[in-house]
Amino acid sequence: MDGGDATPGQEAKVTEADVFNMSGDMLDRYLNWYHQTWSGERDSKATPVSERLRRVQSRLKVQKPISANDEQYVATINRPGAFYKRWQRDGDLSANERAFVAKTAENAGTTVNILIRTVYSLEQRLHDIASREGRPEVEH
Repeated sequence: MDGGDATPGQEAKVTEADVFNMSGDMLDRYLNWYHQTWSGERDSKATPVSERLRRVQSRLKVQKPISANDEQYVATINRPGAFYKRWQRDGDLSANERAFVAKTAENAGTTVNILIRTVYSLEQRLHDIASREGRPEVEH
């Protein structure tokens, strides 16, 4: 796109010197092309996923945070981990859980029983620490 050449499709070949020699119209066309090509802003329709996300997020409701000191509500709050299963022995596992734990034990280089006991022991220690620190209880 030589200083006087306005051939569409040649915008990528423009040099700094070419820009200084462009007329006002040519500069406008070049800047429009540059904006559409490189700005990251596309004039495209929303994808089904982004449209669905917009609809779902538009239905969200703001919730008032509940303090751990508000005893009226503390017992009714489902905290993270409240519904986690804690396995103590191999017999506590379903077939799918057993397959997962067996593969995990294999990857860790240990047995299923040792992995289950170790994880249970760690969970118990974390629960005890949280209890000592006065964090809300998580029932299992």
